[in-house]
Amino acid sequence: MKGGSSHKFGIYKDKKTGQYKCTKIWSSESNINDAFINIKKSIVELIETGKDKDYGRIANNKLSPMFKGKILCVYYPNDYLPILSEEHIDLYLKYLDKNYKAAGLRIEEKKDLLIEIKDKYSEFDKYPNYIFVRFLYRYVKKNAFKSE
Repeated sequence: MKGGSSHKFGIYKDKKTGQYKCTKIWSSESNINDAFINIKKSIVELIETGKDKDYGRIANNKLSPMFKGKILCVYYPNDYLPILSEEHIDLYLKYLDKNYKAAGLRIEEKKDLLIEIKDKYSEFDKYPNYIFVRFLYRYVKKNAFKSE
C-alpha cells in the first residue's frame, strides 16, 4: 500500500494543522472519535464478511478499496490476492485470458478469476497466492502493459 495519501485509511493527521481529520465518507460522524470507532467496526465487519466471501457486503463496506484489499489478503491469504489495483487485475486477466470481459464483476470476483487461472497450471497450483502475484508483477506485467 505504498504511495498515495493516507486518506485511504479514513483518518489522517493534517500536515499543516497537526489535527486529525477524517475523509468525506466518514465526515458525517459527530466527531473524530466516532469516526474512528466506526472505521474499526467496518474493519471487523469486513473480516467477518471476507470469511464468507460475501462480495456484495464487501463492496458496500465504507472502507477504501485499497484498504479493504489489504485487510482481506492479510486475513485470508488463500482466498484473496494481494493485488490492490483493479487496473492491474484487469490487465492480467486480459493478458492471461483473451476472452475476459470486465463488465459487471466486482474486484474480488476478478481476483477469484485470477486464482482460477493460477490453479489451472500445475506450475502454480502448489504455491501460495503471493508467489503467483510476485510472478505476475515481475514477469507478466511488462508484457501485459505493452499489449494494452
